Amino acid sequence: MLLAAACLIVTALPAVAQTARAVLVEWDDTRRAEDHVEKRYDGSVTWRTERVKSADGQDDMLIRADVDIPGRNLKMAMSVRRNLDPSVQAGHLIEMKFTVTPDYIHSGPGEVFGVFMKETEGEKPAPEVLQGTTAKTNVAGAYVTAVWNTCKNLALMKGDPWFAIYFTRTIRPTAYLMVEKGQAGQAAFDAVFAAWERSAGATAKSPACPRADAESANSPG
Repeated sequence: MLLAAACLIVTALPAVAQTARAVLVEWDDTRRAEDHVEKRYDGSVTWRTERVKSADGQDDMLIRADVDIPGRNLKMAMSVRRNLDPSVQAGHLIEMKFTVTPDYIHSGPGEVFGVFMKETEGEKPAPEVLQGTTAKTNVAGAYVTAVWNTCKNLALMKGDPWFAIYFTRTIRPTAYLMVEKGQAGQAAFDAVFAAWERSAGATAKSPACPRADAESANSPG
């Protein structure tokens, strides 16, 4: 179970990192696509690394982001960690916990249906999805994305400067939350991914990638 695999015990916290940008973009999905009116809410994100123990007692590290969108009274705690559970078909797990005020529950962004990576804040080039599966947990406002262990996913997570979390209320996207790595976030990704590569454990290893954009042969399906 993804929820069981997500159990971690924090053992140490580093100093608070510098903040980067976060932006929530919403639009009215009851209108025709050409009539959509976007609303943007600026916010911030703080990145840090954490030393943790996994559910089976192994020492490990993860990357954590705390996002705040004041104009929508929306907060999100997100973590990126490698998967050490061989029963879960994923190389990495992205865990997201959203906290909103009561008046935002019925008019909020909707259900998370995917995590994407972006090269820029703008619309072009288009964001690329992290291939895997996203599921809602039995904790209110919490989701887990199981990211498949492919070279492309690895390159996107390590290299792209922005995360983009897409939401939907009906059959179309209705909002997305962009989270910038910034200098501190990129440093956290570089440090933690390097530490993962140095450590032992077959299930924790990244696929052998001859090129940064190469697809791994071990993608599910």
